Amino acid sequence: KNSLPDPYMVSAIEGSSVFPESGEVYELEFPIHMAGEIDGTVEVKRKNGIVEPAKFAKIILVPLDGQRRELIEVDAAFDGFYVVSDVLPGEYLMTIAPQSTKKFKASAPPPKIIKIGYEGDALFGQNIQLTESRFAVPISVKQAQVSREALNIPANKPLYSLLVTKTGKSRLLVALQNLSQKNVDDDLFKGLRPINMKLSADNDRVRYMLEGNDVNKAYERCQAIMRSGMRCEMEILTRPLEQKYIKTAAR
Repeated sequence: KNSLPDPYMVSAIEGSSVFPESGEVYELEFPIHMAGEIDGTVEVKRKNGIVEPAKFAKIILVPLDGQRRELIEVDAAFDGFYVVSDVLPGEYLMTIAPQSTKKFKASAPPPKIIKIGYEGDALFGQNIQLTESRFAVPISVKQAQVSREALNIPANKPLYSLLVTKTGKSRLLVALQNLSQKNVDDDLFKGLRPINMKLSADNDRVRYMLEGNDVNKAYERCQAIMRSGMRCEMEILTRPLEQKYIKTAAR
């Protein structure tokens, strides 16, 4: 990267290696892209209407185009400001890490799709507001081998699943949840398809997929399930990724 004439130029691939032979000349071509940049602020809106910065909140960018397998994480600064530099062209899903929403006892908005073009787009003001709520939808990014062909999902797209609690920890809670589920409108589970897939710590929870695999509709459905008295977690299931930690943002 240090040999490129423009600091915003980045290699489209990580690199190549060869085993040269004596007397041979090798030519290697490296495609170059203009890197993008994203910045904004993360805030928390309390129940009393006061808005305050989400200090050191963690933002996650999940690649969606299948061209890279690297998860990007960045920490906001003390005043809630964040910046992500050297973002390769492509499509990403931006969300807040579950540990941050738990820390602020707030619900994150639905994950947002971010697109970076090949001209080095700079996306300013990508602000995120968390909302203090007892119906805060937990959002987690998990790595899992999913049969996307069987679920009719493009190979390079994540699966947005809902993990719904089937039973509770006590008989009273189980009875209340069963009663709640019986009284719930049929539309609440309409279009939800059970997925026969077990991950660690699933225990007695049931994983569902919403028809259409739409991120916003999955978020709204999970929130509706929580309002009915049951527990729900929204998952973003991707192919195995490698984490890349970026320095804390600073002005």
